[in-house]
Amino acid sequence: MKNTLQTISEEISFYSEKYQELFEEKEKTDKKIKSLDYKSRQTGGNIKALEERIVFLENRDKSKNIEIIVLQEHENTGFIIIKIATKLKIDPETVIDAKNNKKKLLICVQPVSEHDVHINASHHT
Repeated sequence: MKNTLQTISEEISFYSEKYQELFEEKEKTDKKIKSLDYKSRQTGGNIKALEERIVFLENRDKSKNIEIIVLQEHENTGFIIIKIATKLKIDPETVIDAKNNKKKLLICVQPVSEHDVHINASHHT
């Protein structure tokens, strides 16, 4: 009987220690989860801010484009670019791209500085 009580007491001590270890491990895991949850929310906010910044930059770049609608296919694109740039007081060398696609000419102007005037013009012929 004494042996049985001793064995039961040892088992209780063993399980008590294991329970304490599991409890401590659970506490550590809970702290890690809270920390990761906080970081996740913070990262989500950063991603949202970056997405908004990208949209802003894309819109700013698009605002520097000039679109001319109803352009004749045989018209000299280079001449038109120089003529428009001169009228808008833009250096023709800042034109970085010009696409003549199905009666539309899209002219992309390279920014000179952060404080460039935004150009949005349409010309119907």
